Amino acid sequence: LRATDAEKGTVIESASDEAQSDRDLVPLLTRLARDLRRALGERPDAFRTSESWTDAATPSFEAFKLFHRGRVLHDQSEYWAAIPLARQALAVDPEFASAWSLLGTAFGNVGLTDSSTAALQEALRHPDRLSTIRRLDIGGKIASNRGDDQAALEPYDAILNLDPSPGDRAMALNNKAIALGRRGHPELALALYRESVALDPVEPSQLGRGNIANELIGLGRLAEASDVLADLSGPSSRINVLEVMIAERSWDGAESLSSAIAGDAMNPPTIRNVGLSAHGAVLAVRGDLNGAKRTLDEFRRLALMGGRPRQIGGAWFMRSFVAR
Repeated sequence: LRATDAEKGTVIESASDEAQSDRDLVPLLTRLARDLRRALGERPDAFRTSESWTDAATPSFEAFKLFHRGRVLHDQSEYWAAIPLARQALAVDPEFASAWSLLGTAFGNVGLTDSSTAALQEALRHPDRLSTIRRLDIGGKIASNRGDDQAALEPYDAILNLDPSPGDRAMALNNKAIALGRRGHPELALALYRESVALDPVEPSQLGRGNIANELIGLGRLAEASDVLADLSGPSSRINVLEVMIAERSWDGAESLSSAIAGDAMNPPTIRNVGLSAHGAVLAVRGDLNGAKRTLDEFRRLALMGGRPRQIGGAWFMRSFVAR
């Protein structure tokens, strides 16, 4: 492994070793990465836990690479893109608990809670492949999927009491903030999101900053939310920008952006449907009721194709108001 100066092309630090078998390769890479990061000046307390590598425990380097690519995409809020990579990793190693966990987390983030719970429960069937912290995290997500946010808080408090590494602490703070926000404590949630993002040793994640933006929008602090969104990319961030436009009643911009989101075939279905529903709402506000009806009919058609009953119901509900 080599760390290279991006401007000069020179090697700053390097670390090397040889794995004795395929099974030794993933823990060896983890150890080398730790040594390299430490040589570059990362704080020693980032490596306190001896369990960290077991979160990616698999004897297959191919499965590990697929999992890693999926996790990177997920952390960039590209949830739909992460799902097939997690599935490919599981096709190589069906007992890869962390890939099941990634799959369940991604399903949860696109609103498929039943699929999320099934995947997370499958991860727990391989406890020897998971650290204590990851098992607690999965338990919190399962509680959240069933709507029990009070029960979801307990595993994340337990993780924080274990004096976890910065990465795991950031995860626990983020997920605790989600539960607190749902329980009606937005200011507390916002403070935890910010604390979580501040723990990242390199660059705050798209996911963490997106959560901060969402909470600020909910609190009506739109200028602050816009400042956060300026540093974000990807389809989810465009939805956040659209939310700000609608809250500010910037109808020209909202109509244009919602149409662009809905019409972008590269966007996942859930993102396109949000764009369609927003477009229909903006058209209705502007008095174009026939256009709003056509848009909501398209929204309902896509929801039917995707088998998403909540979105189908939402489309009928919104259209009934427009029809009046």
